[in-house]
Amino acid sequence: MANVEFTNLVKQYGATTALKAVSGVFQDGLVTCMLGPSGCGKTTLLRTIAGLEQQDSGTIHFDGRAVEQLPVSARNVGMVFQAPVVYRGLSVFDNIALPMRRAQVSDSEIRKAVDEVLDLLDLGPLAAMVADGLNAGDRQKVAIARAVARRPRVLLLDEPLTNVSGHERAVLKRSLKRLLTHRRDTVVYVTHDQSEAMTLADVMVVMQNGVIMQQGAPRDLYEKPEDEFVGWFLGAPGMNFLYPAKERAEVWMRAEGLWEPDLRARMAGVRTMGSIGFRPEYVRVALTPQPGWSEAIVQHAALTTLGQILVTAQAGPTTVVAKHAGLPLLSQGSRVWLRVPSEHVHCFAPDGKRLDLDAAADDEAEPEPVGSRPMRRV
Repeated sequence: MANVEFTNLVKQYGATTALKAVSGVFQDGLVTCMLGPSGCGKTTLLRTIAGLEQQDSGTIHFDGRAVEQLPVSARNVGMVFQAPVVYRGLSVFDNIALPMRRAQVSDSEIRKAVDEVLDLLDLGPLAAMVADGLNAGDRQKVAIARAVARRPRVLLLDEPLTNVSGHERAVLKRSLKRLLTHRRDTVVYVTHDQSEAMTLADVMVVMQNGVIMQQGAPRDLYEKPEDEFVGWFLGAPGMNFLYPAKERAEVWMRAEGLWEPDLRARMAGVRTMGSIGFRPEYVRVALTPQPGWSEAIVQHAALTTLGQILVTAQAGPTTVVAKHAGLPLLSQGSRVWLRVPSEHVHCFAPDGKRLDLDAAADDEAEPEPVGSRPMRRV
């Protein structure tokens, strides 16, 4: 396995820049899941590392060795695509063994490698069957097994569950988790599905518009987003956002009950705040008046597939979404009282970057010469 390091990768398709000087590291032995909206650059980054696309500039190193000028065959990567790829007319065993036979690996080594992945992916009973007669989930298992059996330096998976649905998808996800946990290969996994990423990833990468917005442990990205986009993108639904600069004066005051008094005081010292974010599951909802809390009117309430109640309520100038397991199914027009614990509130600067309230307040308190910086948002 290998550490994959890429620096300042740029890739353009005509007037569209798919990768904008992207840099990062995919660590040896870890599963890195890349998330982001369609067209954000995640598949382009994957294909560039594999050598299927040639970057316009930038470097790629496997364990310190430059590979950006090497062809696909010389990089020793395994790649699995969205559509299951199997060799027609060959058995499951022969499908998995074929690349190793072409590389003139000994029969005993082939048998050992193929038997291992057949076991890890629960394909043993299907080993003698013709692969193209299998269902989509099992065909994709064969494609994954073929990619990993020969021990590539890096395993790249481009939305491998996209064309697998229902029960087959759940079975394949479990088998894939078992394989990746056992092998500890260097894996880069592109997906649109956040549940896949949370299940499989050691490291999560969120991309937008050809840029990596944040990279780290999945729980850190969810609980401590460094950018407003990451907070919005992760979660179902994503973060609530309020915009003080747009909802100011007496209108904004009507939503202040959402914040605990200590946080409200700290917010008051920062005039450059762009937005305030908080996740629906951390919104406290009371059915009776609570002193100082923000009163809200329920607009909609629904039961989720996980047995939680999703409540949309109007609190002052903004709509707040709350998600709880212990709430009754409230009716439209009901009154509720809302509060968000300070530790679950995130503040962002006007450029969308995470804001340290204490540091921002100190900066704004420092005297400065008249005209030394542009007028700030208030």
